[in-house]
Amino acid sequence: MTPRRIALAGALLLGLAACKPTWTIALEETPAGEPPVFSLTRKGSIEPAHVSVFRVDACASRGSPPIDTQWMAVAPDAEGLPPVARIVYGVPPQHWRSAQGPHPLVPGCYRAAVNNAPPLEFDVHEDGRVTARR
Repeated sequence: MTPRRIALAGALLLGLAACKPTWTIALEETPAGEPPVFSLTRKGSIEPAHVSVFRVDACASRGSPPIDTQWMAVAPDAEGLPPVARIVYGVPPQHWRSAQGPHPLVPGCYRAAVNNAPPLEFDVHEDGRVTARR
């Protein structure tokens, strides 16, 4: 195989990998003082997300894994688990488990993240309200 064909094959594989489902994380409206609720859907639809890890870190956290993880929930290593449409902070979805935390969310900035989705930054305010950053 020529170097050009190898490069084309690599570009094709990268293009196919980029076609993976892209999920979105949104913050649902909740009363002040209640834990944040996140909806997880396929970008541009209402289809629930197929994810295996959900985490919330402080916005200032850097590194892999971040050193300031507030909560991390993981799905079991099992095929056929249902997709996840919403997650309440600190409450793992059915069959999942908390791998770290949950720690209380004090006022400040946080980042919710799942695989194949841009993270969602949100603020916890002094009065207990939770709002998404834009």
